[in-house]
Amino acid sequence: MNILREGANHLIIQSDNCAQTFENLAQVFKFQISIEDSDTIYDDYLSAVGLLDDSHTVLLISKEMKPKLSFEYGDFSYIAIIDKKVEELLIEMIKYKEHINIKNLRSAPRMIMMRTTGDEKKYVDMVNKDINGSLIRTDHIHDSKGHGTIIMFTEKKLKGPIGMKDFYHYSVYSQESYNDLAKHLSNNSVKYVNASIDNKDWAELIIKIYDSYERYDIHYKRLAMVLNELDCGLILGESWGRDAA
Repeated sequence: MNILREGANHLIIQSDNCAQTFENLAQVFKFQISIEDSDTIYDDYLSAVGLLDDSHTVLLISKEMKPKLSFEYGDFSYIAIIDKKVEELLIEMIKYKEHINIKNLRSAPRMIMMRTTGDEKKYVDMVNKDINGSLIRTDHIHDSKGHGTIIMFTEKKLKGPIGMKDFYHYSVYSQESYNDLAKHLSNNSVKYVNASIDNKDWAELIIKIYDSYERYDIHYKRLAMVLNELDCGLILGESWGRDAA
């Protein structure tokens, strides 16, 4: 069962002429989704963001580069979603910087999507307490934070598309860096599951793999793939053992 999934990277672009910059970007890059200035820009963004992963980059275009930007106050007038990793996209943007007409650029908070089990509230509260974070409304994830990491929670499988309605109504914000936080959450995932199921006993199953040709690696990969697709549970560990078939 996948516990963590990285969300799309977000870049905030400052421009004196947002419409022109949006047009210039469209000439250089192929937009997977584009959202132009309208009364529903925030709702359209929320509908799209849960469908994305770390292979996508979201460009939020604004006239000002304030520490804290908000959809509520109309800071973002155009949004472009591109099917490229942020590092690759930044390299290409440097190549075309004269044509694109960007005044300033910075990253927005990183996103982590986390799979929950059992009581969602207990799960979220345990994560929040464990990392000394703060709860924010999931539909306001970009309203007040200019850096750090935002953790969003869902009961749905993380492999497929996830709509905004599928996320728990509160997310956790932390000032910790993404890499440190992702490693900590992954290492402590069993603790959060235990908290959400009131520390009930686990049904533990030991599976032994035998092969006359010693191709244990391919059998392990197949087994892990099947368990993951069937959403059977967590692989707590693997090790060599002494046994006879």
